[in-house]
Amino acid sequence: MTSTKTIEQMQKDHIQYGILQELSDYRVHVCPKVRKVYWYKTSDMLELLNKADTPYKLKGVGKPPYTATGYPIPITDIPGLRTYSQLPEKWWDKQDFQMTDSTSDKGAKAEWIVKGCILKGFVPVFEYKCVMVTDKTQQLAGIDIQAGCKMNIQVKCDFSGGRNDDTKVGTGNLFVQMTETNKQHQH
Repeated sequence: MTSTKTIEQMQKDHIQYGILQELSDYRVHVCPKVRKVYWYKTSDMLELLNKADTPYKLKGVGKPPYTATGYPIPITDIPGLRTYSQLPEKWWDKQDFQMTDSTSDKGAKAEWIVKGCILKGFVPVFEYKCVMVTDKTQQLAGIDIQAGCKMNIQVKCDFSGGRNDDTKVGTGNLFVQMTETNKQHQH
């Protein structure tokens, strides 16, 4: 178990980087070990973390010196969490996630999976914007309604996160990052 004192000491060398600094609407954790993708609203997670009686403990990633700190949050505690586990196996095989991949490579592979989910309709678009067109010129040109979706999505490769109850694989948590050392300025 990681001591709080050690994490506090390590955070002196860290920059604030994580859920508190981002402008995302949704966070998506791609969990290769269990071959699942988890989606939730960023605001829901922030509300969970800001509760005065939060039971979650800040943890370091890896062995000291820690490269990052954050909260492992049980998937059963995350409000509005959506789990997608029926993605094509060939997607996972094509990306061939490895623990030894660089942070950038893991992130690019995770983004590829999420892009595929969106483009193939495996995940619903959560928030549509719809505007009734009142400009007569546009209406005469055949435009009565303008609809679209703009979501800001933060994608995380959470390699061992999530849970496969059949195989008992995965931590059962999603890691919500707060700080990192980021000496190579990679994300």
